[in-house]
Formats: sequence, structure tokens, C-alpha cells
Amino acid sequence: MGIYIKQALKAGEGDEHIKRFFVLASSLLALRENLPVAENTSNNKADLVNEIKSIDSVHHILARLDAIRFAIENGDMRKIGKGGYFLLKLNYETNELKINSYKPSEVDDANKDYTTIESLKNPVVDAVLVRAESVSTLKSAYPNYFGDISEFINIMRTYIE
Repeated sequence: MGIYIKQALKAGEGDEHIKRFFVLASSLLALRENLPVAENTSNNKADLVNEIKSIDSVHHILARLDAIRFAIENGDMRKIGKGGYFLLKLNYETNELKINSYKPSEVDDANKDYTTIESLKNPVVDAVLVRAESVSTLKSAYPNYFGDISEFINIMRTYIE
């Protein structure tokens, strides 16, 4: 999530409601595994679920995660070049992940396209430009763009629905 919203959530930076959502989710999963909960969270499952529901009803975090999941599963990897620069663009409204590849000699075009996307300041679109030797290297460097978050989403939905 941090990569998509360009916030260092793991370092404690970013939107308070998103950080709180994941702390609560962590505690809920900890209770499920009979482990201690995170600091400043309840030991009561119902309290955790209610607070998660409250945050999600306003900020739609699960819907955003679902958009990321959908884009990951439906991205067309066949059109991607073998190496160079990759511009990953995720649209949360359309659930679409577009990946443009650029040869190393096209770095100026890649930077121009990335700057154009960022200048639009579209709140439902996130983009990142990276250099990688191959798609597999890209997947290794940015696993969150290609990882499977379905199980987490399903667990959270089971609790809040």
C-alpha cells in the first residue's frame, strides 16, 4: 500500500487513518494466531473490527487494496520489454495496471512520461518509474506491485462484513 500511495507506512510516515487501519488489522490477525496485539489497540476482537469498519467506511482502504489486486492479476505482462525502464501506473477507479517499458536509451522519454503523469496530481492514479534488467528483476524489486494480497483482503472482509 505504501508504494502505491507514495508513503513510507512501514517507517511510521503517512496518513494516520491508513496507518491505524493496518495496526488494527495486525492486531486482529495477532488475535487470530493467539499472539499479542499491537500497542495502543484493544485485545477485544469486536472492538478491533468496529474500528476497522469505521476507518474503511470513510477511507475505502479495502476497495483500494482490491483495485491493486485486480490490476496485478490482470496486468498484461506480454507487452513488457526485456529490460531498461518501466513505468508502472495504477488506476484505482478502473482497477487497471499499465506498464510501459523503455529501452535504456529512452530514459528521457520515460522521465517525461512519468513527470506528465505526476503533474496531473490525479488522486486515483499512482505511478512509479524504475530501472530493471528484466520483468523478473522488476517483480523482485517491487514485489508489492505484483504480489497476491487476496488472502489479506478476504480475511479483512470476512471480519467486517
